[in-house]
Amino acid sequence: VMQAALRGKTLLERILTFSRSGAHHVTVFELEPIVEEVFSLLESSPHPGVTLERRFDVPGVKLRGDPTQAFEAVLNLCTNAMQAMPDGGTLGVRIERVRTDTPRALSHSLLEAGCHIALSVSDQGTGIDAVAMERLFEPFFTTRDERSGTGLGLAVVHGVVGEFRGAIDVQSAPGKGARFTVYFPECTEALAPQNPLPVIDFVP
Repeated sequence: VMQAALRGKTLLERILTFSRSGAHHVTVFELEPIVEEVFSLLESSPHPGVTLERRFDVPGVKLRGDPTQAFEAVLNLCTNAMQAMPDGGTLGVRIERVRTDTPRALSHSLLEAGCHIALSVSDQGTGIDAVAMERLFEPFFTTRDERSGTGLGLAVVHGVVGEFRGAIDVQSAPGKGARFTVYFPECTEALAPQNPLPVIDFVP
């Protein structure tokens, strides 16, 4: 409960500073616990017919950046995938290591040479047509009605990937689902020391 409360506090602070370009909390952290936390949230409010699957090929991999931003990106990608499956399906998340010797062109950016951690979110939903593919990451662009989408989720993902100096690739076709893969530069530094959770004194 305390962890969720602190996460909520941090998310509210992010919303308040988003338009002001506030300073980010840059640290070294593991990616897997971020994904597990997102899955915990999704499992607490399950969508009928949607199955969650996870595959972590490289446990313990680390990133350098703002962990709250990483949480936002993963949550937005997973939420988007769930909304793309109104009739149910499988939402899969995979983490793997990808090494490239030369820059590689992706669907929406350029992947620089080096060692990256690839996080992919796949769904078995309605897919994305060519017109929507071109505008996916535009702020306020959405193919859903105003009650089910604001058009900000993927724009936030694009911004977070940029902050991490990463890249993003989207593979999809109408009726064949979609796979969003974000590439983060892998960090080999030691983990940042963890601050203990605050202790609350209860007055009888």
